[in-house]
Amino acid sequence: VSLREKAFLIASDASLPALLDYGLTPDLVVSIDCQLASYHHFLQGLPPGVPLALDLASPPVLGRLTPRTLYFAGGHPLSRYVAAHWRSLPVLDTSGGNVAQAAVSLAVSLGAREVFLAGLDFSYPAGKAYSRGTFLYKVAGAAETRLQTVESWFLAFLLEGRGRGQARYTSRPLAAYRRRLEEYARTVPARLTALPGAM
Repeated sequence: VSLREKAFLIASDASLPALLDYGLTPDLVVSIDCQLASYHHFLQGLPPGVPLALDLASPPVLGRLTPRTLYFAGGHPLSRYVAAHWRSLPVLDTSGGNVAQAAVSLAVSLGAREVFLAGLDFSYPAGKAYSRGTFLYKVAGAAETRLQTVESWFLAFLLEGRGRGQARYTSRPLAAYRRRLEEYARTVPARLTALPGAM
């Protein structure tokens, strides 16, 4: 029996297009950002029947992508206010500042005892910002000219205000995401395992 046959796959919004390109349909997709840029992750569409877990403060257009939208209160003040004063909502821990921690919080709230992590954005190995197929490739491709190629766009994206290593680029926000997730992992009743990969 493969891991996929026994697993429940929770995808972040950013990973959705790449997963679909590889023929993998998640069981659930989670999105926490209250910015319209989050919509870019869904331009390829959401597979029919796949529920979408959204922070209540997410752009309203995302809630209309599927009749199976599940709202939660994350760290956004609007979500917390509504959950405290108007309507009871499930609460997910988004204090890490990234969707990976929200996905772990969701898995734990669903009763997961073991959580496998793959493809987290704590660095840019070999200078790749995101996996091929994610929205940034479409954005960069649309902005490409003869004088500014996709590669130059990604280089500017990687180096603009970011620390540099030999073959791995990182930044203060990415390092903070990793540190916060590691701290959070010590507080949950589940074992978190990072799957091998260029993290």
